[in-house]
Amino acid sequence: MRVLVVRPEPEAQKTAAALMRRGHEAIVAPLLAIVLDPATTIRTEDLAAIAVTSARALEALAARPDWPMLAARPVFCVGDATAAAAARLGGTDVRSAAGNAADLAALIAAGLPPEAGSILYAAGRDRSGDLDGQLRAAGFAVDLVEVYRAEAAARLPDAAAAELSAGRIDAILIHSRRTAEILVSCLTELRPVPDLRHVVVHAISAAAAEPLAGLGFRRIEIAPRPTAEAILETLSA
Repeated sequence: MRVLVVRPEPEAQKTAAALMRRGHEAIVAPLLAIVLDPATTIRTEDLAAIAVTSARALEALAARPDWPMLAARPVFCVGDATAAAAARLGGTDVRSAAGNAADLAALIAAGLPPEAGSILYAAGRDRSGDLDGQLRAAGFAVDLVEVYRAEAAARLPDAAAAELSAGRIDAILIHSRRTAEILVSCLTELRPVPDLRHVVVHAISAAAAEPLAGLGFRRIEIAPRPTAEAILETLSA
């Protein structure tokens, strides 16, 4: 199976390697470029814990001179991959919600009283879910700090566009709603517009796949869990 991978680097290469191990061919065409902003001002007074939904946020935090102090606080992570990144970067008390933003909010509420102090939510400029709102609704003081941004590609790379137009792409992996939205924009700009009736989309969640509805894909497969590994599992479904 020939699979189009549109997530940012370096994750795109990791996904390509995982696809090759499963016997597939990967066509890598990142539609996002991640730019870290570790110099963003962070208020550390009364800081009780850190919440993250992306390993990129952790990379930005780890580039800061005050990271050792931050890493000593509990780090609540949305999933196991993010938690592994936190531990690798020096987090000493790392906890995984193994789910989505709602699961992460529940994990924080179960493990920390609101009066313990503020929650630093290190996030990207474009993000899904409402972790900030859910934590505030539970009584927490939240400092939402944007520590990275994702810059969209203006168009699909020529090689990937040619493969898609020639009908040589069997599947597309979608790891975020933002990537799906950019893909829609790129596809509608192609001339002629490619026939997508033989292409299957494999998405991390229904919300991520939503922008692709109505574009004429053969079908859209939703991963049973919101993880990169679970997306790969749908390829053999």
